[in-house]
Amino acid sequence: MGWCPDRAFTSPLARALDSALIALGGTAVSAEVMDALRPECDPAAVLDALALEGSTEGHVLLVGHQPQLGLLGGLLTGGPAPGLAPGSLVRIEFTGTLAAGAGTAVLRFAPP
Repeated sequence: MGWCPDRAFTSPLARALDSALIALGGTAVSAEVMDALRPECDPAAVLDALALEGSTEGHVLLVGHQPQLGLLGGLLTGGPAPGLAPGSLVRIEFTGTLAAGAGTAVLRFAPP
């Protein structure tokens, strides 16, 4: 698809780190650990952490855990938390600023 993120953030847990490395294979982007992506953290903390990192624009890859990522997807789109199976990818786009309820889920990939 030719997609390459500007930045990538991952939970510090081993499974997420491994998944980030697979997703970033063949790119020059390195996975950066973000503590807010730990599974026990509030999804809103991810928005605060992205703002602190200066990553509220462009293509950003987040690799984490359930149920947090599903809840984050719901927060960003203003809808119900989408059920995400392990290994799923959801692309959420924003026409303006990264904010709760401002995104639209435009693409989903789930493992078979």
